[in-house]
Amino acid sequence: MSRLARKAYEASFVAEFGVDGAAAGCAEHERLDAEHLAAMNDPNNPGYENEDKRPLQAFRRQFARIDRRRRA
Repeated sequence: MSRLARKAYEASFVAEFGVDGAAAGCAEHERLDAEHLAAMNDPNNPGYENEDKRPLQAFRRQFARIDRRRRA
């Protein structure tokens, strides 16, 4: 997330929940993001789905094709 996007994200939390609620919301978001990345990168969990509910194996194949095209 870019610095500008993070500031806008935090400002929206402050506006909606106040300062304490914003800190708690940002911490929860960071925790969920870290949990999602850990599950995505876990080689023992090949069936983990991304946000589009597509299996990650297909997701990784798609990125491999894009990468091959970019290198060609």
